[in-house]
Amino acid sequence: MTKKSLGKQIRITFSFVIIFILFLNTLCRVFLVIHEQVDNAQDTVLHNAQFGVELINADMLEKSSIIRALSLQFSGGLEKGSISSESLLSYLKVQASNHPTIEAMYFAAPELGFLHSDDWTPPADYDFTTREWYMGAIASDDVYIAAPYIDAITGDPVVSVSKRTIGSNNQTLGVLAVDIKLSMVQDLLRVLEKDDGECVFLIQDNGNLVTHPNNAYMSNSDSLSHVSIVTDSYNELLNLGETDVARLQFTDGNNFYTANLPIGDTIFNVVAAYPASYVFSAIMSEIWISIVMMFISCIVVYIIIEVIVKRWISPLESVVNTLDEIKHGNLNVNTAHIHTPNKELDSLVSSLQVVSSSITSYIQEIDSILNSFSNGDFTPQPKQNYIGDFGQIKVSLLNISEQLRTLISNIKRSINEVGALSKQIASSATDLSELTINQTNLIVDFKSDTVKVTEDIIDIIGDIDNSYKIAQNMSDKVKDGKEIGQNLTVSMQAISSSTKDMANVIKSIEDIATQTNLLALNASIEAARAGELGKGFAIVAGEVRDLSHKTAEIVSNIYNMINDNLANLEQGEQMVSLTMNALDIIATASDNTCNVSKQVSENATNQKDALNRVITSIEKLENEMSNNNAISQENVAMSQEFEAQLDILRTNLDEFTM
Repeated sequence: MTKKSLGKQIRITFSFVIIFILFLNTLCRVFLVIHEQVDNAQDTVLHNAQFGVELINADMLEKSSIIRALSLQFSGGLEKGSISSESLLSYLKVQASNHPTIEAMYFAAPELGFLHSDDWTPPADYDFTTREWYMGAIASDDVYIAAPYIDAITGDPVVSVSKRTIGSNNQTLGVLAVDIKLSMVQDLLRVLEKDDGECVFLIQDNGNLVTHPNNAYMSNSDSLSHVSIVTDSYNELLNLGETDVARLQFTDGNNFYTANLPIGDTIFNVVAAYPASYVFSAIMSEIWISIVMMFISCIVVYIIIEVIVKRWISPLESVVNTLDEIKHGNLNVNTAHIHTPNKELDSLVSSLQVVSSSITSYIQEIDSILNSFSNGDFTPQPKQNYIGDFGQIKVSLLNISEQLRTLISNIKRSINEVGALSKQIASSATDLSELTINQTNLIVDFKSDTVKVTEDIIDIIGDIDNSYKIAQNMSDKVKDGKEIGQNLTVSMQAISSSTKDMANVIKSIEDIATQTNLLALNASIEAARAGELGKGFAIVAGEVRDLSHKTAEIVSNIYNMINDNLANLEQGEQMVSLTMNALDIIATASDNTCNVSKQVSENATNQKDALNRVITSIEKLENEMSNNNAISQENVAMSQEFEAQLDILRTNLDEFTM
């Protein structure tokens, strides 16, 4: 593997470290920005919701104050009877016109009826005492705020604020109420709206949408829209606590941070929505700024690294290049061009030059000595003074010369001995080859017999599997027969029960026939008493008595037949019970047979696997014996070749000068 230069490694290492540090810094900033933006979004949406609650409370407080003042003002005159319905209606019109945020003002009392500031006359079936605004005010000691509804005059959704008017004895004089358009309530919240989707709207506890800045969400029917038209996650919205903020997806596809705060003790809640796109935009802006800063920082760091490398690392690279030339055999190197900006580099370059010249002279002498050795002359010896550790080279050359002379003498003596041993090895290899061939033949015969036994066992396993399948099938048939017998028993019991019911019915018919016979007898007696006038009736009574006799006989026959059927059914149930017991015994025997067949099959399969492993081992042994035979034959050939090489070695050794 090619290694990188020091300068390149420094560039890569420092660049990676700086980029990693900048990346961590950017990542931390992004995490902080995400956390800050999410916290800001949650704080903003909670603030908007709280501010919306305060606006609604302030408006409702104003309307409640008006209601309380007017109710107190009316109570005295109504109690004394000094205020007529016409004067009260005129006063309601004046008060309604003086308060533009009030849609209508009205007063209802059983004695005065229903008085409306817009002169609206309710239909004949209109009962104001059943309206929520009236019943709520009657049941409350203070101002009551009713659920929103569609105004019958304008068709706009409104909410009623009502107050019970009481006399000096705390008796109810009537109920004073005002209608407030929900659109005016939404107008109060428009200060918290923005064009990009940030908004505040009202809902009820049950999820009905009271107001919304988007009129497309407001219903045009007689009922209010549900908040599910704004978001599919309305259950999560309705279950939010007063300090909770949830990130919900609205039906327009946008995500909003949403808060839901109740308005006092009323049924209304203020919902504030803050677009999640604000957070995303702020995060993306911070990411782009961080990327640009990281890019600029990388450029500055790269320039600094290049200056450092060029001034202090480039001379080291020149020294490395010079050493690389020496490594490739170029010992005549020049170090004058290498810049030495410091003491260490100057010492390094000087030492490199000395090493280069010394190694060159040593190698020239060593080359001359080794060249003589290559020509078979081992008499030359080194003459130069080898300094330092190079002195060991001189000692080694002298030792090499002496050892080579000794070695050649020993080799000549050993060649003769090795030649005799080579002949013995060739003879032993021949004998081993013949023995290996005989063993291989025996193994082949053993393998053939084992394969035959395995095939016979496989056939036996097949027969055992068929027997197991037949036994299993028989067991399944017995179970099916047992189930059919159980069904037959149930059916026979049902037939027996039905037959007994029929017997009871026939018995009832027999009783009716007996009573009919008695009735006919009484009728004959009465007809006889009547004389000539009762003769026709006597004939009819006789016919009825004959018919009752025949009916009794037929019923008796049917009853006997039913009893016979019941006896037969009981005998059939006993036979079915005996059959079921026999099937149980057969099923048990079939299961035992299946289990035994399965165990035999598993044992036979294990034997087959064991024989297969034996065959595999035999084949492996056969291959090894074949390899041994080949090795033996190869040893014979090698022994013959070795003897020939010994003859050549003797001839070559005779050429050396000792």
